[in-house]
Amino acid sequence: MGLMQIVIFVGIAAFMIFFLVRNKKIMGKWEQQNAHFRIAELSQRMRLQVVEGDPTFNFMTPISTHVAKRYENKGGVLGAISGDGVKETRAVLRGAPNGHPTELVYYRRSDVDVGVTTTKLSESYEFRFTMKVARPFAPFEITLRAPGYSLESPPVMQLPPAYFGDPMLDAKFALSAADPTVARAIVQALPPLASMQFFHIRASEQSISFFATEFGAMHMLNAIEQLQYAMEQMASALEGRAIPGMMAS
Repeated sequence: MGLMQIVIFVGIAAFMIFFLVRNKKIMGKWEQQNAHFRIAELSQRMRLQVVEGDPTFNFMTPISTHVAKRYENKGGVLGAISGDGVKETRAVLRGAPNGHPTELVYYRRSDVDVGVTTTKLSESYEFRFTMKVARPFAPFEITLRAPGYSLESPPVMQLPPAYFGDPMLDAKFALSAADPTVARAIVQALPPLASMQFFHIRASEQSISFFATEFGAMHMLNAIEQLQYAMEQMASALEGRAIPGMMAS
């Protein structure tokens, strides 16, 4: 190896070390700034129980936690020989602080499947906030009409379009519903959520769920308490009960 090659190699190694140290410092600072999104703290604010997950897990920095995990062998002896592996990260909060069974679920799975000539990497991801409703209702879905870059989350339920009858809300949200009259039941819950830059609610089979994409997760978390109350309002209205005036303490 010539002198120039050594200099280049040392330079690249130094840059990589600098990048890793700097990135670790940045992530550490970000984690501290968002310590209130650790599973233990968030569960207390939402008045839910930690069912699964490390109490130090931070919903705002889940990728760093997942990346740091080691792959576990899958496929028995042959899998160990080939190098196949899997790792999972899961956090679950559950409870019913205002009478409606509620669940916040984060799940990520990474798989490595080593073939003869290729290696297949696959990812599974889900981040959702779900609230149960005590009686059946017509399915509906709500997304944003004009989401920002990387915050798109197209509707998937293939329902006919419906409208809230409020110009501001109809300009912000795209509602589709099996029964257009469902808009009257849920419209009161939406104004406090109109500033959200990501939004995707799917409701059917006595459940209302907010599904967050990778890029939408931060926006869901930053409004999670307002979202929790809004979904309580929706659930109560769909049950024909009085809408709660405020979250119980």
